[in-house]
Amino acid sequence: AFDSAIFIEGGSMDTGEPVFVINEPGDLQTCTFEQGVATYFDLTVNEPVILGTLPPANFTISYYESLEDANNNENALAEPENYLLIDESDTIFVRVSHNTDPSDFAVVDFLIGVFSMSINEPDIYSLCGQDATATFDLTTRDYEILNFCFECTIIYSDENGPIDNPASYTNLTNPQTLAVTVTSEFGCVATTQLELLVTPQMEIASLDISGQDVVVNMSAEGDFIFRVDNINYGNLNSFSDLTIGQHTLQVTDLTCGNTIVMTFNIVPDAPLGETSQEFTEGETLADLDVEGEGIQWYSTPGDAPPSNMDADTPLALSTPLINGTTYYASQTISGAESTQRLAVTAVMILGLKDNALTELRYYPNPVIDMFSISNTAAIDGVVVYNTLGQVVLQQKFDTRDALINMVSLENGIYIVKISSNNQQKTIRIIKQ
Repeated sequence: AFDSAIFIEGGSMDTGEPVFVINEPGDLQTCTFEQGVATYFDLTVNEPVILGTLPPANFTISYYESLEDANNNENALAEPENYLLIDESDTIFVRVSHNTDPSDFAVVDFLIGVFSMSINEPDIYSLCGQDATATFDLTTRDYEILNFCFECTIIYSDENGPIDNPASYTNLTNPQTLAVTVTSEFGCVATTQLELLVTPQMEIASLDISGQDVVVNMSAEGDFIFRVDNINYGNLNSFSDLTIGQHTLQVTDLTCGNTIVMTFNIVPDAPLGETSQEFTEGETLADLDVEGEGIQWYSTPGDAPPSNMDADTPLALSTPLINGTTYYASQTISGAESTQRLAVTAVMILGLKDNALTELRYYPNPVIDMFSISNTAAIDGVVVYNTLGQVVLQQKFDTRDALINMVSLENGIYIVKISSNNQQKTIRIIKQ
């Protein structure tokens, strides 16, 4: 409220003091929302308070803009019911004179003023969230809106009415606009709006890796900074000529303030070698000629998920080669394995010593339990491998007819290596 000062001055012909007492009036205030706007006041509304119990018919009340004019009864305001205030505030002096003796008077003053209430339209209140909702502390926007109106109250409202707990408000839509009502201590009211926005937390949508170059694709537009292996910090989302091996990528969202970290590999190319290679009976994967580091062999090309969960497990180098079978080689450099694989088809060449097994017979294929093998020369031994090159069954013989019990083996494809007279033959069978 405005501070008031009371001046009760005047006199009478006899004593120099008024013979009546008037009361202190209240200040007159009104509201506006634009600085310097002229406002009209009815100064007479204070007369009942000033006179109190004094009979109005016995007194004359006049209004002045200075104490001197009030004491001298000069320049009284012509229209106190419609007084134009030019400035934001002013002091009005009231002279109360007794009708029977005008020299018997008293003077009191009060303030009139315009409460210039100016509030701000706040910036968008944005938070980051995993979905379209977040919890907002609306009270953090009070200072920005109130514009130094320390005695003002502020109410935030959504479509359901005033918000009971503005310090912990969950948005209903995204974006959402709230109504803001500010009330001054004098009852002046101003309104504005506050827009809430939930920004999705960024995610790395994908990495485009081409050779030793990488481009980082984000799930949404934003203000990001990128770095790989704690270097190249900046807003460029591409990196060139990275070394082969594992790298650490960091992406910081400058809007939300969070950082996401992930690792990725720059992988080498597939190893080099002839795509069709000859072998003799009894040779293994270790006998194939391939140029590269950390060579591993597979039964699949590696460019699609295998239907068999074991099909993409590396094969043992001791895996016997089978005529017409294609094997796939990768190489590993600095811990990074090539995703592309060299396809090598094994082609068996016949030598003179292969004649010892030319009369080899075997059945049934597919086999359920017992597998029979016969040969014109004595069979020395039989070794059964799974598709990973692991030995799953091994038996020694010294007979031209051998019987292998395969009941305990799981259903699938197996490689059977038969030895006779220091010669070997490899066949493929199916266990059902």
